[in-house]
Amino acid sequence: MARLADLEDRVDRELGRRQQGLGPAGELALDLVRESWRRGARLARELTSGGPSGLVASWLAGPAVGELGFDERAADAFGEVVHLSASRWVGLGGRPNRELPQDRGVLVLLNRSGWPLPVEAVVLWAWLRHGQPGAGCRPMAVLWHEELPELPWISDFLRKIGLVPATADNAAAVLERGGIVLAFPEGRSASSKTYDRRYRLARFEGTAVLEAAVACESAIVPGAVIGSEESFALLGHIGGLPCTLQFPLFGLFGLLPLPLAWSVCLGAPLSQVSVSAGPATVDDIADTVRARMQALLAEMLADRPFSRRP
Repeated sequence: MARLADLEDRVDRELGRRQQGLGPAGELALDLVRESWRRGARLARELTSGGPSGLVASWLAGPAVGELGFDERAADAFGEVVHLSASRWVGLGGRPNRELPQDRGVLVLLNRSGWPLPVEAVVLWAWLRHGQPGAGCRPMAVLWHEELPELPWISDFLRKIGLVPATADNAAAVLERGGIVLAFPEGRSASSKTYDRRYRLARFEGTAVLEAAVACESAIVPGAVIGSEESFALLGHIGGLPCTLQFPLFGLFGLLPLPLAWSVCLGAPLSQVSVSAGPATVDDIADTVRARMQALLAEMLADRPFSRRP
């Protein structure tokens, strides 16, 4: 106790001496310089020990999942940031209305807007990852069409957190491990949907992902989201670029959705389908999923207050 009291006295004397000599502003400046020096020294040590690649790896390192190379630690951290932002920006912070099956892989299918960049895909991925019990313990991927432009560092990071091209191989790699795959079956055909055709599902692009789900005996869960197609109200195209209320008028800020409320509803999983299902059966499944998604959209739009059906 005497030693502790002596240390407290010494701290009080040091703090008093600093306050008399520098004042509040000076003390704040001194603390900022000290903290900057500490962080700079740490950065220098990491750079000299592992190089720039080692530094980035130390920030993003985490266990990989199969050949896709997902980084679960980066996915958890990034997902929390996106979920927190989305809950404030578009009100998408609640838990899903339905728990996904835990005993097998799950393919979740949602509608999408005509916006070509996977902004809503990342938002919905973070919402599903955060709200589903045990989702953080299962591999999870979100599929987007293969024509997404390759961007330095950003594309690599998106692949690390689980945003990958919508192929049967990518879907199967996650589903066969009992993971969750979020996909948008309208694919590139949704890019032509202008605002007057919002919430009218475009014809699904192929059935490769559905075939992978059938082969893996995974649950297929149709769902619907409203609000996203108003947040990215596609008015048309100018010189090949999509034109919305916010883009290109607001530049990079126009890449973000308008702050309108989003809602998501997950339907009941389809009945288990035989692994030996042929192409015709998979086409029937696609038609069934499309019908259920359209019905969910109609119900949600009818229940939305002050809303007119598109």
